[in-house]
Amino acid sequence: PSDAGPEPGVPEPGGQAPPWGDEPFDPDAAWKLIQGLRGDKERTTSRNAELEAQLKAFEDAKLTDQERAARQAEELKAQAAAHARENLVLKEAMAAGLTADHLPFITGDTPEQVRDNIRRLRALLQAGGPQTPAGRPREQPLRAGTDPNPPAGNIDPLRHFITSKTN
Repeated sequence: PSDAGPEPGVPEPGGQAPPWGDEPFDPDAAWKLIQGLRGDKERTTSRNAELEAQLKAFEDAKLTDQERAARQAEELKAQAAAHARENLVLKEAMAAGLTADHLPFITGDTPEQVRDNIRRLRALLQAGGPQTPAGRPREQPLRAGTDPNPPAGNIDPLRHFITSKTN
């Protein structure tokens, strides 16, 4: 028996055959396949958009003038509602002294919802960001392998780690 592992394409006992079949895995060929699939996806997406536009034009041609006007009126109402919401958010954000960087965090469709969310956002900004469960602001950003709730005070992190593992 050799230490090279199982032969390509031969399933291990209790396992499945590799998805690439009997051939040895070729990372270059796999990368070319991935790139080709990404290109196919882009072409398909753009073709889909073209066909949707053609379908809309075809459906519009079949509509009567009155139906076409009703459809356009509905589209314009939806656009007007979106613009009214955007205008509301901009006015309220400016009145609260927020910047354009804060706009994605403001949600709500009614003036009351928008104002309430702006109040909560301002409170978070004034408090220095989200609080830890213990109510203390985070001193360091979280990273893998760190304690999200370090002990209060000026304690050596290594000593804390060792003592917490031995207890």
